[in-house]
Amino acid sequence: MFDFPFRRARTVLFALLAYSPAFLTFRLIGRYGVDLPVADDWNLMPTLIKAHQHSLTFFDFFSQNNEHRYVFPRLMLLVIGPLSSGNMKALMFCSLILAVLASGGMWYLLGRTTQLSLDKRLLLLGLVNLFLFGPVQVGNWTWGGQFVLFLSNLFLVTGVAVAISRRSLSAKFVICLVIALVATFSFGSGAVLWVIIFPVALLFETRVRVMQRYWWLAGWFFAGALAMKAYFFHYVRAPIPHAAAFDYLFYISIFFGNHLSKAAPIYSIAWAATIGITLMVFYLGGALWTILSRDASFRRKMLPWLAIGAFTFISAALAAATRIGMGVNQSLETRYTTFSLYLTLSIIGMFAVIATNTQSDPDVNSRVTTSLRWLTAGSLTLLLAGHVYASVWGIDLFDKIQKQRLHAKAAVFFTNVLDSQPAHDAYICVDQGQVREKANSLDRLGFIHPPLVHTPELSKLASRPQQAGFFESVSLEGQVCKAVGWAMIPKGYRPADAVLLAYDDPTRGPIAFALTVPTGPRPEVVQATHDDRVGLSGWSYEFERSKIPAGDHRITAWAFDADKTLLYPLINTQMIH
Repeated sequence: MFDFPFRRARTVLFALLAYSPAFLTFRLIGRYGVDLPVADDWNLMPTLIKAHQHSLTFFDFFSQNNEHRYVFPRLMLLVIGPLSSGNMKALMFCSLILAVLASGGMWYLLGRTTQLSLDKRLLLLGLVNLFLFGPVQVGNWTWGGQFVLFLSNLFLVTGVAVAISRRSLSAKFVICLVIALVATFSFGSGAVLWVIIFPVALLFETRVRVMQRYWWLAGWFFAGALAMKAYFFHYVRAPIPHAAAFDYLFYISIFFGNHLSKAAPIYSIAWAATIGITLMVFYLGGALWTILSRDASFRRKMLPWLAIGAFTFISAALAAATRIGMGVNQSLETRYTTFSLYLTLSIIGMFAVIATNTQSDPDVNSRVTTSLRWLTAGSLTLLLAGHVYASVWGIDLFDKIQKQRLHAKAAVFFTNVLDSQPAHDAYICVDQGQVREKANSLDRLGFIHPPLVHTPELSKLASRPQQAGFFESVSLEGQVCKAVGWAMIPKGYRPADAVLLAYDDPTRGPIAFALTVPTGPRPEVVQATHDDRVGLSGWSYEFERSKIPAGDHRITAWAFDADKTLLYPLINTQMIH
């Protein structure tokens, strides 16, 4: 009697532990996410702009974005955009919600394929969630438009869950058809579901005759062919790069292991390749075990996990086919981790099925059971070590990405009055002219926060008297001037998001004429402030003398906080003659 409350409390604790990785990701997005479209996000913005102008057409939804048809993500954007006033952090949290829903699908799969108590299944879900919400996906967690990747994965898990559900085969056909259609016109990898989800349903079903399976399969692939015919209507194909067969295999193995390593092309690929090959061996070993097993029930339980792993295999092959021209290191991109981690999830699921099956099978001898336990322990240790290694790197990258996005936000804020092309090139990856046009359209809708500035007069902006750095010098060689200094944000002790240079006008006050971003190391500043967060606060900027009116002018420098749109004066001023 008294044991019941204890067991319920323990179950609640296990549930909280299972979703603690999601809570961590929620905190990281809230702390480090920046409300700013970047890169391909700007290609989605015309959807919001045209919706406001009442000029949207079907082809606006159907139009190609790289290799993808974002029909349904654009529809989602029409809902989320107005509800959030265009705040890109809403899309980041949307990614998290989609991952939580995928976790719910994983919970269903575990329940259908493993014979575990509720508490043990929650612990296993916690292990799944460690990878599902891994910080190594930082590039996608902090990029609003990447919610389409999490949407694609949700369709995969949902489709597999429907395939092994207790619904009738005809109901599975209809539901899987809807899922595959929506997935195909949401993201390129969604088309992979045509070769996975309903075929799994046919293999899982035991009450269907052979000829019936052929007819169902024929109908399924006929529908898939029609969908792909529509997908490739007026499709612009990118040139397919050529590479040696070994390069493709190497690319794919790195792709598999990138979520357990430092996921950026600048790092060594050796660890990711080693992990990827190991995961491949685990997966193929599980597949072989399934094929050789005489237990039909065991094979059916392994089927959904093999299908999820197959999705990662096909996704890796597609990425290799279209991106290998950029070099094998490109497979280390953090945005691919959201797909590659599903190979690990499939392996975890297979180990769980094998472990529970061998425990309940009296024909399995003790040696096999002992060997399996050692293999499971060793594999789990390897996966957890890789996860910790990748997560530490990912959490650190959240801070770095935030700094870059705040640099970019400052550039967009002043895009109408200052030339900030270098900042656009480095942090936004889209031409300043394109950003300016779309940003102004969004600004008129109230979807840019804060609103864009339309005057170089710094007196029109809010400022604080705290001194935030030092304006060290201006040198003039011929017609080229070079300004040097360091700048930080007093509140928070971090490098300034931008530095503005201004000349004093007798009637209008400081007039901004240049924007730069601090990225240079300044160890003496760290030593003076006893805070290494301002280590990269150094800045320098070269500009033509013609940017300033002729005559003598006093030059001032200002640290800019893009998050709060505040200016802080730097100590010292300089004269230009």
